[in-house]
Amino acid sequence: MWISLLLLALTLSIDALGIGAAYAVKKVTIPFHAKIIIGIMSIFIMWGSALIGQGMSAVLPKWCTNYLGLLILFLMGAIFIHNGLTNGEANDYDINDSKKIESGESILLAVALSADSISVGMAVGALQMSWFLLGIFVGLLQLFFLCIGLYIVGKGKKFATINSRISGMISGAMLILIGILRAFF
Repeated sequence: MWISLLLLALTLSIDALGIGAAYAVKKVTIPFHAKIIIGIMSIFIMWGSALIGQGMSAVLPKWCTNYLGLLILFLMGAIFIHNGLTNGEANDYDINDSKKIESGESILLAVALSADSISVGMAVGALQMSWFLLGIFVGLLQLFFLCIGLYIVGKGKKFATINSRISGMISGAMLILIGILRAFF
């Protein structure tokens, strides 16, 4: 179970590495308080979506929620791979062009980084996996990868783009692998 949770958290968080690297290349800073907001928002988004998934499992038959959860994992994996192949560019959440992510902008960035957590969190809740720990892992790994990505300076914009594409494809493959493992074990 711990390995599945860590793989899911890694899958949902690795895109923060590409975002951090892209911002470092653009010389956009993310202050400590903004990083904390991103980590906390990531945790709560995961928890909220997992609770929705648990609610679905309370009203739908177990076989239905199991298949629905697996379907969501497979679809998200396919979407991640597709996005990795077609679009690796990080969105710019420095709305006011201050070269610094402010508190409000960090909320938008957290929602963008956690968008995939919503559907995966619903799948996790429906599959009755430990969503509480997963939320903590996702928040901590988002913060970790964002910080690591920010310190990759001097690698150029091309590196950030390639990194986002590769991380998207790896994340997609991991989601599909986790879905296969959950289906058979």
